[in-house]
Amino acid sequence: MTELPAGESCLDLLSQPLLAVEGPSALNLPQVLAALSRGENLVFTHLRPHQQAPWHAFLVQLAYLALEKAAQAEAPQEETDWAGMLLALSDGQPSAWQLCVDDWQRPAFLQPPCGSGRETDFSDEKIRHSAQSLDLLVASKNFDEKSHKLSGFEKDQLDCWIYALVSLQGFAMWGGPTYYNSMRMNSSSASRSQFRLVFERGSGAEFLRDLQILIDRSVDFWSQEEGIGSGRRLPLLWLEKWDDDQLPLADVHPLCIEASRRVRLRREHGFLVMRRAGSKGMRVAANSQHGVVLDPWIPLTLGKDGVKAATLQADGLSYRQLAKTVLDRKECTLPLLARPSDAERRAGLSATLVAQVLVGGQSKTDGLRRRELLFPMPVLRALADGDERLAQRSNAFVLLAKQASTDVLRPALIQFIDGSEKVNLKHADHARMATPWMERLEAEIDSRFFTTLFDSVTSELSDKAAHDVWEDVEQRLHSDWLKQFGQPLRAGAAVKDTAEDTIT
Repeated sequence: MTELPAGESCLDLLSQPLLAVEGPSALNLPQVLAALSRGENLVFTHLRPHQQAPWHAFLVQLAYLALEKAAQAEAPQEETDWAGMLLALSDGQPSAWQLCVDDWQRPAFLQPPCGSGRETDFSDEKIRHSAQSLDLLVASKNFDEKSHKLSGFEKDQLDCWIYALVSLQGFAMWGGPTYYNSMRMNSSSASRSQFRLVFERGSGAEFLRDLQILIDRSVDFWSQEEGIGSGRRLPLLWLEKWDDDQLPLADVHPLCIEASRRVRLRREHGFLVMRRAGSKGMRVAANSQHGVVLDPWIPLTLGKDGVKAATLQADGLSYRQLAKTVLDRKECTLPLLARPSDAERRAGLSATLVAQVLVGGQSKTDGLRRRELLFPMPVLRALADGDERLAQRSNAFVLLAKQASTDVLRPALIQFIDGSEKVNLKHADHARMATPWMERLEAEIDSRFFTTLFDSVTSELSDKAAHDVWEDVEQRLHSDWLKQFGQPLRAGAAVKDTAEDTIT
């Protein structure tokens, strides 16, 4: 449990320095926004890797909503300005920025109020004693992280609860009956990915870039046809009372900050604990949208069943899948913040594409995936222009890799392992023996794929010349693979021995 400091009351994010940053001090929320608006690089010392994407999205969305409410187009650099704008954004309710509020009928930070008499929904069976148990990387057998391993937070680690709340409420995956996922996900078996371009590294520069794009393209967030934001345009969903009802999609702002779960932080016997309650459905009635709610970080897939928010699986950031997502406009549409603006294109700078997702599903996660790709400006320009030649060349590279590894090397490995005249290529055990070797080669191909592809574009190679270059790279990779993992297959007893070890 988290023991509360003596004499501590509401734990107010607007006035109390609850957010630890690298260095000797901690900051309150307005100070964080002011520092980021000045372009300072803040390192949040208690922020865990899987919380980085939710925290970045939260800060950018919050800043945009506050500026829009104040009718300002430029982020202020002073703490007092941000404090006033945040209070105005919450309709003057100070409790909306407090971690712990005794009155159940008032909102607390990312914690919706409930109706009178509905406090009993938050029963003793649904209590959480640590921030980690609230924001757990779920594993089917609890191997990766023990539920209460980090339960003994000190008084200067209260921001762990803040990050856990932000991750839960904005990136919540389906957690079982009555615990529903974010409206920004395709389905209950999906997760919320984040794709964005970075031109200058550092939390301040990355915050300002995304925020400025949203400000410049604010008109893109109003779609009357889809019914998004055409009603009340609620910005902070935790301000609304939540018992059984759902919010209509038309009533929420396209960049609203969600509250996907009914939770309340409470003081009990000198400790801070979390009580939770179930719900009858998603907070926002958006099932039919399949995650297509104008999220500026999520790619959209274009399939025979229509447009849907991209759902990335465990291999979603491999070269084969990422090439489709990022380069092929017939397969996928990149989100606003993963595309260069007109001003960025004119500047002629290279950028890094940051792609990350906590792969999830129904009551499980399949690991945090993060990848960064350096995009030279010629590639960015081709991408922004919708140049189909880039996708065609990428598809040709993928096909060559598939032919060399999956279509040629994999059957050869299985044939060697089988050792009979009549080889069964579908033999499950033999296929499993070959898998580790194939994965090693795939990793080598993956490490060369995008650099070779992008170099061929910047060097203005013809399709034939690019094909020859990639074929040469693959031949060298195969040669290195054979040297690294044993003798050539015709004398490769080491391959078979290792494969047998894999089975046993």
